[in-house]
Amino acid sequence: MMMKTPFHEFCLRTGVLCQQCKQRISDGSLSEADLAISKYLASADFEDGDFKEAELMKSYEGKKSVLMKLRRGSLRRILPSIRNIEVGISRIIGKQALFFEENEGLRPLVQRLFYPAKIDSMSESWLPGGTSVTTVKLSGDVRRDPREISELLSVAYDRTINISA
Repeated sequence: MMMKTPFHEFCLRTGVLCQQCKQRISDGSLSEADLAISKYLASADFEDGDFKEAELMKSYEGKKSVLMKLRRGSLRRILPSIRNIEVGISRIIGKQALFFEENEGLRPLVQRLFYPAKIDSMSESWLPGGTSVTTVKLSGDVRRDPREISELLSVAYDRTINISA
């Protein structure tokens, strides 16, 4: 069962991209990491989960991590196999693979990404010009780099997010 991806299934299976898939990479709407992840998801055979209804939308790549955005409702469909998927993608990309869903609230996502650390505070400051900055303070056992995750989430959520321990 194959998960839906932003690339055509035929292109992923043959390894030859059509003009439309090439254009998505060349215009920057998708990346080479998106392509590698999509190829992996097209070729992998997972026994658990409902992959037919799950959909990868885009990935956000940092120095040590890649954050993958799934269509709303997809995470629960792949949950039985999520560790296997993350490990497989980590091997291909050479970075830690993490998933999140579109429109997922920032607080539950930060709690999940930084578990077992706890969120001490979370505040939003409104700046002149209509921009905002979300500041998250963590305590406890912080196992991931807050700066890198902040950068990835800022791009994914299209707003400034500062996470610190």
